[in-house]
Amino acid sequence: MRKSTIAACLLLIGGAVCCAAAAGMGAGNVAMTNGIAAVRSGVDELTFDSFPHLRAFGRQEHTEDKALACGEVEHLVLDIDAAELSVRTGDSWRLSGGRSTTWNWDDGSNTLTVRQKQRGWWRHGRYAADVVLTMPEKAVDSVEINVDAGSVTVDGIEVKQSVQCSVDAGVVSLNNLTVGGALEADCNAGSIDFSGQVHGPVTLDCDVGTIKAKLLSGSTIGRLTGSVDVGTASVSVNGKPYFSSDGVNKTIDIPLENAKGQDVLTIDCDMGSISVDIYTADVHRGN
Repeated sequence: MRKSTIAACLLLIGGAVCCAAAAGMGAGNVAMTNGIAAVRSGVDELTFDSFPHLRAFGRQEHTEDKALACGEVEHLVLDIDAAELSVRTGDSWRLSGGRSTTWNWDDGSNTLTVRQKQRGWWRHGRYAADVVLTMPEKAVDSVEINVDAGSVTVDGIEVKQSVQCSVDAGVVSLNNLTVGGALEADCNAGSIDFSGQVHGPVTLDCDVGTIKAKLLSGSTIGRLTGSVDVGTASVSVNGKPYFSSDGVNKTIDIPLENAKGQDVLTIDCDMGSISVDIYTADVHRGN
């Protein structure tokens, strides 16, 4: 059950208890106290980010900016619950965010993890501050992004090996990236937007959300595979339609003739939408 539905039910129960208490006295006061306690307990884990109109009654977290004492980062993990995270390039690793945002450096695996978890709005009266991570442009071997209901924007970085992105109901924008290996994007009910070069296989898996990918010249895709259930999928090459499907359990297996690359673009679309634009002058319509 969605948090918004749970919250609505709890608030209705609390309101009923309060009305009963107002009609009676004595025992009614006890019922009101217990009812309020139950409501507070039930919604304590909910956030202002779950109910944007409630932000007027709260305050944003105080923002702190700090340098990250980490070694040579090979793997970057971004785990965002409800905040807005922007990743930018700079001279060193820095993190700006509120108390709900933490970071951890694992020296054994050379992994830097930035994690933001929701804060209960009833007790704390605050909502998550925006998060900004600054990193060197050519710093990491791999990037893993996990987003619940927040958003992540990454601009202009180079990843030596792979990028993995998983979104529940949030939004991820990956702009002008260079990926030396595989790109994997898994979207539930949110959206993922990617643009850049990918020198490896690309896997796009969409449930009821939206995935858009722009594979710039230099990417190494040579074949399209996958399936479309009841959603929609389309692929264009150099701005011209190459493949499209409106669902009805269609299977995809199309070579990109004369393409220089040998890697595979795999599309798996359930009820959502996937659109891919491939830019290369060396691709012609396959069979």
